[in-house]
Amino acid sequence: MDTELRELLESTHDVHVPLPVDLTASADARLAAKPVLASRLLDDMQSLARWSALTDHIELSLSAEHTLHGPVSLKAVMPTNLPDWLPGRARGRIYAEPGALRVIDREDWTAWNRLSVWIFPDVPGMKSVVLRLQLYNDGAHKVPDIHLREGAHNVSLVNGQWNHVTVEIAYEYRDCVTGVAIEYDMCGHEPDAADRFVWYADRLELQKVEAEVLEGWAPGPGRIAFSGSGYQPGQRKLAIAAGLPAATFRVLALPTGKVVLEKPIRTVRGRTGELQVLDFSELTTAGRYLLAAGEATTGAFAIDAHVWEPSIWKTLNFFLCQRCGHEVPGKHRACHADVLLRHEGRAIVANGGWHDAADLAQGMDNTADATAALLRLAESLRDRHPRLHARVLEEAKWGLDYTLRMRFGDGFRSAYSSSSIWTDGVIGTADDIVSTPANSPYTNFVSAHAEALGALAFADTDRAYAAHCRRIAAEDYALARAVWDGQPAAGHLGGRRPVPAVALAAVAAAAAAELHRAGAGPQYREDAVRFARLLVSCQQRRLPDWDVPLRGFFYQDPEHTVVWHHNHLSQAQYPLVALESLIEQCPDHPDCPLWYSAVLLNGEFHRRAAAHTAPYGMVPEGVYHVEEAERWADRVLPLHPLLAKDDSLVTGYRRQVEQGVPLGKGWYLRAFPVWFSFRGNLNVQLSQGIGIGIAARLGRDLGLYTLAQEQLEWVVGKNPFASSLMCGEGHDWIPLYAVQCGQTVGQLPVGIQSFFERDAPYFPQVCTATYKEVWIFPATKWVWNMVYAHLPAVVAGLLPGAPGEPVVFRRADGSVAASAAGCGWCPASPTRRTRR
Repeated sequence: MDTELRELLESTHDVHVPLPVDLTASADARLAAKPVLASRLLDDMQSLARWSALTDHIELSLSAEHTLHGPVSLKAVMPTNLPDWLPGRARGRIYAEPGALRVIDREDWTAWNRLSVWIFPDVPGMKSVVLRLQLYNDGAHKVPDIHLREGAHNVSLVNGQWNHVTVEIAYEYRDCVTGVAIEYDMCGHEPDAADRFVWYADRLELQKVEAEVLEGWAPGPGRIAFSGSGYQPGQRKLAIAAGLPAATFRVLALPTGKVVLEKPIRTVRGRTGELQVLDFSELTTAGRYLLAAGEATTGAFAIDAHVWEPSIWKTLNFFLCQRCGHEVPGKHRACHADVLLRHEGRAIVANGGWHDAADLAQGMDNTADATAALLRLAESLRDRHPRLHARVLEEAKWGLDYTLRMRFGDGFRSAYSSSSIWTDGVIGTADDIVSTPANSPYTNFVSAHAEALGALAFADTDRAYAAHCRRIAAEDYALARAVWDGQPAAGHLGGRRPVPAVALAAVAAAAAAELHRAGAGPQYREDAVRFARLLVSCQQRRLPDWDVPLRGFFYQDPEHTVVWHHNHLSQAQYPLVALESLIEQCPDHPDCPLWYSAVLLNGEFHRRAAAHTAPYGMVPEGVYHVEEAERWADRVLPLHPLLAKDDSLVTGYRRQVEQGVPLGKGWYLRAFPVWFSFRGNLNVQLSQGIGIGIAARLGRDLGLYTLAQEQLEWVVGKNPFASSLMCGEGHDWIPLYAVQCGQTVGQLPVGIQSFFERDAPYFPQVCTATYKEVWIFPATKWVWNMVYAHLPAVVAGLLPGAPGEPVVFRRADGSVAASAAGCGWCPASPTRRTRR
């Protein structure tokens, strides 16, 4: 742990108040500082002649109250909430989107690639202030598109001062621009905040700059992609670039700047194009370093066994700030005491857990998943990191309490509370939000899994609470079984989307296995075994007759009708989580070799698939058949949250599939999912990373462990954009769509997307849902990955010789790396030696 993080932990009392956000370290701050090569003034805000109210509930005027470049500026005034929701709007969601439109006379802006405007928000008491700069285009490609995603740049502003907002639009369609608007999502206000939203704007400009490269696998000129968090000492250490004029690179030690390693830059060619690889794996000495190649340099990074620990603390900070019903200083007051869950004449006040996104929604599956991830991480930290263990367990209990409370005892429990607004906290007023519970076997299974882990976590410190967790887990599990009753098609995720048999079997097996481990009874062991058989039957275990055969992936069902895909949401970790638990609890069971082979086959699939994204190692989403949307539309398309449904989806699905790597017989491998409105790959990628970590640990496979590390390295900067996706971690972190709680250290987005049908990374500066939206899901999966990544290095094996004889570990060059005495032995076998 570096000195800066240690001081932050002390000042925040182990992250019980939010960590400060350094906005100057963001990618947007770097982009805003670029030299302007040319500019054109669109509006000096001295006249209203070309401005109009885009919607109701907004008043426009010229004002001298806050000015920047002239005697007046544009002033906009609007309420922060309405007496009730407008017709056709879902209760609890945004009231309205009042905006001011600067009319443009169908101009071609292709020669310009940046918009610039100055904005002064004046909303006393509002802790997070977000406005949207929206481009309108009426050319062959309309902007916004039918999904209302394109051309929308949501920006977090500092309240009470002028903010310079710039956004690069090189990847936006702008051949027939009809307007630029400044828009506000009306989402209520906290009790001590203003009930009017006022902003002032000045000097709207078109600009031309050297645009960023924001699509494809090759980093832009002078950019070196590397793991901003650092690298573990014994791990492979790569950085990636393209077009660097240098033939060699150097590794410099900090703070001295001494060159400790110089090597040739290696050029590689493959599916990702021609890239340059800077390989410094032989450097194992702990310390802080940076890379230099000609004029290009990186930020500082660590080589240390605990490189991932700062990110854990930062993710805990994000969880703290997402707490619902809890006052978070500087973020929000204790909130949503008037959000109710009603069922058959009964009601539960449904605040608690964590807000699950940039808005204030609350999903039971999300909270249960996050609770399970935190509890598993706490278990892995016990007895070796008391300080971090205590804080992780505390955060886990916040989610566990919510999971235990959001149920009526008859199978109906909270599914999803759709909320985007701050409420007044008074039950019986117009802004109350009432949610309808669901009797979902998936939700009850995933809740039972988290509750069983809670019983294990608190067994030694709070026996009554642990017993309560175990009892509720058993009840929820039984209620899920009663609804499912052996018919996988009966399950539904949160009552909103169908759940395939493989997903239901996986979470049921995981819940049963943890109930057995928690001492609930031997019957759960047999249930887990039965569900695991169904789970394994969904796996492609034999090599198919493709030109490039792959196996180890899962289908939705035992009949192998449709492959189990994940697009922006993913529960891909649960099959491996369930099988790992069974292998550890029942090593002598006759099915154990089947479980073990299923884990290793899945690891084999990811290893072979990831070869197509080398040298990044980003694990591809999976395999698709070109006709699956045409043959099984009812099994495929419902998994996509779509805002527009028509026949073009089927043809669009096929076009996306065909952008992947051809495997033969109509099969393709896509790096990114097939998707439509909802895009972002991080939750998918990190869910698969958990499974890779499990396969690495059970198979004692260093190659898979390296692949698991590469998923984390991708997140913190070893990606084509050389930017960290986690706020406050690594370098050049990217501001996200974070409406209600603002930019928060530890936040993660839904993830990098692809450009329409293409199958390559795409991450424009334009900030909008869903790809740049803050979600709890990716943070959950980051925490879960740490169970397998944030561990001391272990070498274990059986060697001949007497107990206590030293074992010498040598590097590849023959030098001694370490030595250790045998730490244990079995009379019936050679000495077992372990080196940590």
